[in-house]
Amino acid sequence: MKKRTKKTISVAISVFTRVLLGIVLCAILNVSMNAIAVGIFGNEVGYRVIEEDKSTGAAKYVPELEYRYKPGETSTVRDKLKLVDNEKIAQVAEPIIEPSATTKTIMDILSQVLMLVVLGIFPYHILWQFGNRDDTNVRYKGQRPDPWRGVKVGALAMIPFAALWIVLVVARFTGWDDFLSIYSLISFPYINYNTWVLGASTALANVAVWRLFLLLPTLLFVPAVSGIAYRMGGNQFSIAEFITFKKAKETKEEEEI
Repeated sequence: MKKRTKKTISVAISVFTRVLLGIVLCAILNVSMNAIAVGIFGNEVGYRVIEEDKSTGAAKYVPELEYRYKPGETSTVRDKLKLVDNEKIAQVAEPIIEPSATTKTIMDILSQVLMLVVLGIFPYHILWQFGNRDDTNVRYKGQRPDPWRGVKVGALAMIPFAALWIVLVVARFTGWDDFLSIYSLISFPYINYNTWVLGASTALANVAVWRLFLLLPTLLFVPAVSGIAYRMGGNQFSIAEFITFKKAKETKEEEEI
């Protein structure tokens, strides 16, 4: 294997590990934003009933007793609810707190954009440096230029995720419904987009096959960011330096005025 190819694979592995870290951070970000949306903009929209077995202490959710308020109804409906409370079981009604549909949509879009930014930061830094180093080698060491090397690195890093997408398609035809939850967890940075595409169904068998192909664009994000970052590094253009320089220039102009 050529030294150049080994280096490309090595950088791709680094990008892959950074993407895994990005997935964890995106999950934390998404959970935090949902908590903020519920805490600040949430309203009681219904109730769910939890049933506790007094002998074992085990509690379970009773889906058939969940209720969503109709227009004009308030929490007084829950207050008037007659629940079972005897020697064996005790039922408790818990309020369902959710933001309005409009607020939830806005927060989902904002959350999705921020998760993409967080995910994109990780390969960006590595590929920018890689592109900058390659540009130096091209200029002074006679290295053969490869403007698509960044895209290749990103594509190699996404091979495990592409393999998981193939497994998802196979699982759709083999009845492995639980794999949808696994795939959603691994592709968490795109969870809002995936939900819009696949719907709220947790059963993979209920998802149309053509919808699975709409998930493919998510596999192109990291290669695209990697390609752009590599080109920017090769051209020695840094977003951070550009913003810093622009602010410094504006400050200087204000002082002159």
